[in-house]
Amino acid sequence: MENRKYIEIIKQIISSSAQEYLNENILTQQYFKNLFPEIKSKIKEVAKIYCYPEIDETTMQHYYEISTSEYLSVNPIDIMPSSSLTKKGFITWLTKGKKAEILWHYSIRYFQSLEKMGRSDRVVKEVENSSLKILEKLGDPTSDKPFYVKGMVVGSIQSGKTGNFNAVINRAVDCGYELVIILSGIMEDLRSQTQQRIESDVIGEGIDIESNTKGVKGVGKIHRFGTMGDKSASFPFRVGRMTNL
Repeated sequence: MENRKYIEIIKQIISSSAQEYLNENILTQQYFKNLFPEIKSKIKEVAKIYCYPEIDETTMQHYYEISTSEYLSVNPIDIMPSSSLTKKGFITWLTKGKKAEILWHYSIRYFQSLEKMGRSDRVVKEVENSSLKILEKLGDPTSDKPFYVKGMVVGSIQSGKTGNFNAVINRAVDCGYELVIILSGIMEDLRSQTQQRIESDVIGEGIDIESNTKGVKGVGKIHRFGTMGDKSASFPFRVGRMTNL
C-alpha cells in the first residue's frame, strides 16, 4: 500500500513537471530519463507532508520508473501506426457518405482535449485514424436490421490504448450508439481509475480527485453538450457501477 501511495505522488509530480515543460518544449523519452534528479527533493518533501516513511534512493528510483511507465501509458509522447485484420470480403457500413452525414461533436471535442494536453500532432492524428478504423468494423447503430459484431483490439505498453479506447467511445456516441458497457476488472483501484478517465475524456463531468467535489472536468471544460450547454448534441451519459459479476 505504501509503495502505491508513493507512486501516485510521483505520478502527480511527473504530470505537473511535464505540463510545465510542454509550455515551451516537446516531450521526449530523454526528458523523462533526466527528470528524476530534478524532482527527488520534491518527492521527499511531499512524502514528508503526508507522513510517509522515508525510502532510500534505489527504492525511489524504482518507484519513479513505475510511475513514468504508468504516466506514459495514458499520456503517450509517440504512437505507432495501427494495423488491422478483417474477414475476406468485409464491407464497412461507414461509407464516405455516412461519414459526411455524422456530426462528430464528441469526437472533435476529445481530439481538441488531446491537443490541449500537449499531445503531438502525430499522436492526435493516429488516435483519430485508428479509432475510425475500429468504428468502421462495427455495425450501424441506426440500422433497423439486427447485427452481431465482435472483435479484439490489442496494444503493447505505452502504445496509446487508453486514448484509442476513449476515442472509439466518443465516436460511437456520435454515430448513435446509446449504450456502452465497460468491464474494467475486479480491482477497485483500477476500476476507479477507469471511471475517472471516462468522466474526464468522454462525459466531461464527475468527481474531481483533488477537491473531492463534483463538477465540470476534462472535455467538459472545452465544450458542454445537452441542457447545461450546447443543445445541438445530446448528453446521453449515465455512469453506473456493476459488481459481483
